[in-house]
Amino acid sequence: MKTEYPLISVIIPAYNAEATIRRAADSVLGQSYPNVELVVVNDGSKDSTRDILEQLAAEHPNFRCIHQENGGVSKARNTGLAAAAGEYIAFLDADDEMLPNCREMLFRVSEKENCDIVAGPSIRVRPDGSRTPKGYGVEGAPLIWQGDEALQNSLKDHPATYSVWGKLYRREVLAGIRFVEGKRIHEDSFFLFQVFGRKLRMAVCAEPTIYYYMTAQ
Repeated sequence: MKTEYPLISVIIPAYNAEATIRRAADSVLGQSYPNVELVVVNDGSKDSTRDILEQLAAEHPNFRCIHQENGGVSKARNTGLAAAAGEYIAFLDADDEMLPNCREMLFRVSEKENCDIVAGPSIRVRPDGSRTPKGYGVEGAPLIWQGDEALQNSLKDHPATYSVWGKLYRREVLAGIRFVEGKRIHEDSFFLFQVFGRKLRMAVCAEPTIYYYMTAQ
């Protein structure tokens, strides 16, 4: 029997992320959704990232840290995918932050609309602290894509198809798909293009899910 709150695994790749990893981790561990597993892959950091992760793992039973030699963000995400136990998968970058109700909202939409993927936009945070919503052009009820519509909208450069973060995936829709290790440019897009090549149902929501921290004005 399916549980009311199936496990969601959130995967964070981290490299020299001592300044931001606790903020990112706290945003996941503080989610309103009650059944979240956080998997952070330390990709050979040379700063104090490892120590911070070990401390977080000691403090939180639903926190897992994996240490590996530096191999790039794609390899780190693949390591996280292999370790994740959740029925649902989500990604977050080590310098960003999830809104508190992010997982709850995306899960509810997934269940209501019977979707394989649910996407929500971001709020861009500039170095001066100013915030700007970056919506997906959706108002009110989610926009639903079926069959190959996600792939078609990817080819049309729809912003909801750019990044792996800001989404919730049913685990089965990612089966057998991995990031191309060593690829450092457009690795998100290449991964999603493979996912969208499957017949699936995707919801695009109006509600923001991520604080995306920008490094330049």
